[in-house]
Amino acid sequence: MEVLTSPTPSRIEAVELKSEKQIDSASTDSGSLTQRAALIRDELLGNGSLEQEPVQASRSSSASSEAKSDVAGEKETSDDDEALEDRLSRSSIAQALRHIAVSFDEKIQQMHNDECALLKAQIEAKEHENQYLKTQLNETAHSYDERHREKEAFGHVIDHKNELLCVSDRTSTRLFDMLHSIKAQAEEAESLSPSIRSRSLTPSNSSQSNNSTSLFSSESTMMPPPGEFKVRADELIKEIQDKHSDQIALSIVN
Repeated sequence: MEVLTSPTPSRIEAVELKSEKQIDSASTDSGSLTQRAALIRDELLGNGSLEQEPVQASRSSSASSEAKSDVAGEKETSDDDEALEDRLSRSSIAQALRHIAVSFDEKIQQMHNDECALLKAQIEAKEHENQYLKTQLNETAHSYDERHREKEAFGHVIDHKNELLCVSDRTSTRLFDMLHSIKAQAEEAESLSPSIRSRSLTPSNSSQSNNSTSLFSSESTMMPPPGEFKVRADELIKEIQDKHSDQIALSIVN
C-alpha cells in the first residue's frame, strides 16, 4: 500500500505552470478554464486536506488567465481595428484608382470620338471636293465635245468655202481671160476701123464702098461702137473684181 506524501512547493509551482499553459492553450472556452485547472490540481495533489490551497492557486491562476485573455482580446480588437483601417484605406485607394480609371476611360473615349468626328468631317470634305471635281470634269468634257463639234462644223464650212473659192477663182480666171481677149479684139477692131473708113471713101471702089458702107452700117446697128464696148468691158471687169474681192482676200488670209 502506497503512502501519500504531501506535495512540495516546487511541485505545486510546476503544476500551476502546467495548468496555466493548459489554460492559455484553451483560452477560447473561458467557462471551462477554471474547472479544468481544478481537476488537474486534484489529480496531481491527490489529497483533500490541501484543497484550500489549490483552490486559491486556481483562483489566482484563473485571474491571471483572465487578465491575459483580456489583453489578448484587446490586442485582437486592436488588430481587427488595424485590419479594418487597412481595408478601409485599401478600399479608398481602390475607389480612387477606380475613379481615375473611369476618368481615363472617359477621356480616351472623348478623344476617340473627337478624332472620329474630325476624320468623318475630313472624309465628307474630300467627298464633296471629289464630287465638285467630277462635276467640273464632266462639264469640261461636255464643253470639249461641243468645241470639237463646232470645230468640225467650221472645218466643213471652211472646206465648202474653199471649194467655192476654187470654183470662183477658176470662173473669174476664165472670165478675165475672155474679157481680155474681147478687149484685145475690140482694140484691134478700133485700130482697123480708120483704114476701113478710108477705103470706103476712094472713087474706084465706090460700089464696094457702098456695099461695105451698107454692111458696116448694118453691123454698126448690131454691135455697139468699139469705144463703148471697151468701156462696158472695163466696167464688167471692175464689177467682177469688186464682187470677188472679199472671197479672194479671205482665201489669202486662210
